[in-house]
Amino acid sequence: MKLSTVGRYCPRRSMSLIILCGILLVVLIHHIMVGPGMRHGDIFARENIAHFEANMHKLKQDDPRLVEYIRRFWVRKPTTRPRKLSSPSTTDFSQYGQSYLVDDLLKRRKNGFFLEVGAGNGEDLSDTLFFERERDWSGLLVEANRELYTGIVHRRRKAYSINACASVTKHAVRSNFTHAGFVGGLTDHFDESHKRIMDLRPESLPRAVEMVEQCFPLFSMLVAVNRTHIDYFSLDVEGSELDILKTIPFDKVVIDIITVEYGVRGIKTRDESSIERLKAIRRFFKNLKGMYEEIGVIPSKFPDDQIENDVHGLDVIFKRKK
Repeated sequence: MKLSTVGRYCPRRSMSLIILCGILLVVLIHHIMVGPGMRHGDIFARENIAHFEANMHKLKQDDPRLVEYIRRFWVRKPTTRPRKLSSPSTTDFSQYGQSYLVDDLLKRRKNGFFLEVGAGNGEDLSDTLFFERERDWSGLLVEANRELYTGIVHRRRKAYSINACASVTKHAVRSNFTHAGFVGGLTDHFDESHKRIMDLRPESLPRAVEMVEQCFPLFSMLVAVNRTHIDYFSLDVEGSELDILKTIPFDKVVIDIITVEYGVRGIKTRDESSIERLKAIRRFFKNLKGMYEEIGVIPSKFPDDQIENDVHGLDVIFKRKK
């Protein structure tokens, strides 16, 4: 007499089903992570990287693939070699004492982490070199100008660095960038005051050149270096400051002190576009639900005249409320 197989447990059949489900799951994950057109499991393999770069603008700023791409191909790690500065005896390299003021606000905090966007050559007019040398900080330096970035590498800063621009959107994009030394920036964000400064540049300086450069969201770059707590953030990018600030998820990033450039170097008279930028930046921080308080503008030469300070200031500084 044959026994019925209905309801009988078959270990071999169950194991086969488990293996099949596992294979299907791996294939599904591979399809999601790699996407169509990839021929290899590593999306950053030589035969796949062009496809990834052509499509990475579709990724959100916290997408692990974008973060890993920045980490692998764009982040230069801090050097262990001695610094090589042009002026090693200088203590504060900032233009108007921004470093000393921030140091006071942070009560001479040690072992912090800075973020400097528009880092220049890493020495001249640097807001962060003081903290690296005097307070044992590390940080992230972001500079789009290739020649200036070479200066950062040459000076051997003890910080991460990225030769790219900060995106004005929450996605990786390629944007027109005007290379003009310390007054260069995203071309589409130059207003009349920036154009006027371009016209005033000495003929001895190299001619301004417009090129297409890679830009990444600030949040993506921060996650790529495993930092979401910033003690001091210096933002100086010649016109695109506000749009960059708008990309930051302040619910995911803690920033204690922020200095934002709103004025234009070299313009001594009242500049209405700079005043409008300052007003817009103030509105932005006011709308952050009381997270920040304004400390003032830098430089501040008129103790009893806020209007004149605003007119002649270069940066505005904000401190996170506890």
